[in-house]
Amino acid sequence: MTFRLLVQQFRNLTLRRVDSDTVLYEHSKDRFFRIVGWLSLTPIVFGMYPANFVFHQLWKRDNQTPVALKLQVGLACVSSACAVSLSAVGLLFVYRNVRMLEALKGGTHIRITTYSIWRRKRSFVTALNDVVATGSSSSTVHIPGQVSLKVKGKLFRFLVDGQGQVHNRKLMNAIIAARRQW
Repeated sequence: MTFRLLVQQFRNLTLRRVDSDTVLYEHSKDRFFRIVGWLSLTPIVFGMYPANFVFHQLWKRDNQTPVALKLQVGLACVSSACAVSLSAVGLLFVYRNVRMLEALKGGTHIRITTYSIWRRKRSFVTALNDVVATGSSSSTVHIPGQVSLKVKGKLFRFLVDGQGQVHNRKLMNAIIAARRQW
């Protein structure tokens, strides 16, 4: 047997021992992510106001050339696009940070819980084979840096922050360190 097969058998044995729902990782910064989420909505206010002003107030002038009108419409569109994209990046950061990872009974599925700006938890259950991670937890108390999780069927990656608390290191390594391919 090769080393790779031995490691895979160890992971399978470890995951089959999950008798009940087990919290693997937890990171509680609800207030921080709620504030970041609400602040990421402010570019819409500050970006849409100039776009509205340019589009409606300056449009009413009668003696404008077609070039000036095109410039005004272009400025309004650029301002709106910048505002929406900045807000989308901020909200994506909030919605893709992992609050809690739970291994469900049986060890074949995990529940990923993320933050929300509305004081609710957003969670979903996915099969363990549909999750690919970029790293593993180390032998220290915290995960170094951030580990990204790619979930099959989801567009962007989820971030597991290094400041969170790992409750079950052996299971966490079995789940996170497994490099699956689909």
